[in-house]
Amino acid sequence: MFKHALLVSALIAVPALAQNTKYIPDNASSGSSCNLIPFGFGTTSTTWSNQRYQTMATLADLGNPTAPFEICNIGFISCGTGDQITHHDTIVVQMGQTTTSSLTSTFAANLVSNVQTVLKSTDFQWKSVGGQWSRLGLDRNYRVDPKLGNVVLDICVTGSKKVVGVTTGFYTGTRNRIYDYGWVASTGCPTTASGASSFALKWCVDIGAWSTSETGVGCQGLDLAFGGSAELGRSLTISTVGAPNTAGCTLVIGLQSSLPGLDLLGNGCRIYVNPILFVPGRTLTAPIPNDRNLICQQMFAQYYCIDASYTGVIATSDRGLIVPGLPQ
Repeated sequence: MFKHALLVSALIAVPALAQNTKYIPDNASSGSSCNLIPFGFGTTSTTWSNQRYQTMATLADLGNPTAPFEICNIGFISCGTGDQITHHDTIVVQMGQTTTSSLTSTFAANLVSNVQTVLKSTDFQWKSVGGQWSRLGLDRNYRVDPKLGNVVLDICVTGSKKVVGVTTGFYTGTRNRIYDYGWVASTGCPTTASGASSFALKWCVDIGAWSTSETGVGCQGLDLAFGGSAELGRSLTISTVGAPNTAGCTLVIGLQSSLPGLDLLGNGCRIYVNPILFVPGRTLTAPIPNDRNLICQQMFAQYYCIDASYTGVIATSDRGLIVPGLPQ
């Protein structure tokens, strides 16, 4: 059995949800353009490194819900193909609600009520795959009250660049956005947008749907990979990538994590996960219990590998976020 999931099931109970993933405005990549706002260019750029951005999901986009619900994760679809990694010196993601249907040029005026910071980190890196929906990974779920109106997504980043993969950004849809870019990081996130258009990034909202995401930095060539699904009743595979054949590896699983992590050994290898379970081996395939109490509950995974070829003998992978749930 998936021991850590059973532990979570015993400790945490949440209401069952009926919705799954909502795509805004759609989930198609064909016929769409690509844009650098708000996630940056391929290298450090005075124009594209520091950006603030807002867009909106209407209640109709979210299925016209009538009862409060939680957003478990959000995602975007990268242009190009293959593995990609986006870096931000800092990232702050907020969500709020408004009863209006349009965005003003003043960022704070659009975050009318129920404003929560759902992701805040320094030295943040996240992985995406070209042409596929990839999740950003949130620090916390966002609880939506339909009585408060539409959901506004606010992203402010500094030091942004694509460190692996193509530089053409993410696919866009025909939805409104406001934005500002090219400002100096030391001045802080701007309060007023310099531009507006109908080329907001396509994004997805997981409402009770399962997801996995990878954030952080693996060291000495070590990374983590997911396979299968975190859907209730199915099986998820977690494995190492890049470890020498001679290395001994252990998967660490926990319910708490921190970014940007701690370099406790001083060799550049970061520890992200507060462990409650250690699983020896390079691959774990584990069934996700068909328990609705697990929906939208976060679990974290990271590999530690020991080998004589490593500086300091030990290497650590990037961080995996697991959110069990319903089909996407």
